[in-house]
Amino acid sequence: MVFQRSNYQKESTYVEVPQSIETILWENAELVSDTNEWGLFREFDMTLLEPYSYAKCLVKYGFSIIDKIAFATDVTLLFPDSSQIPELIKSEPENDIWQWANRIATLVG
Repeated sequence: MVFQRSNYQKESTYVEVPQSIETILWENAELVSDTNEWGLFREFDMTLLEPYSYAKCLVKYGFSIIDKIAFATDVTLLFPDSSQIPELIKSEPENDIWQWANRIATLVG
């Protein structure tokens, strides 16, 4: 079932979350941040999801996990002993407006 809410400035589309997964989605979103940020809310006896907000948070959270794994990985062990390895960055990358675009472009090739 699809619902639409609109006013003069913004239109949103919500889908009903199946009962079989609504508890899992809701509890996991609460563990990470606010359910509203994830586009989840409850109305009447249904859990509704705004797909764009959910996807945006899922990608952001997924990249943060990848960042943590990459930061904890000793990349020097990935190269043969005879390789010259360029100077490694010792901190997490700065957030800027191009961060996500650059990552996606790298993945897409």
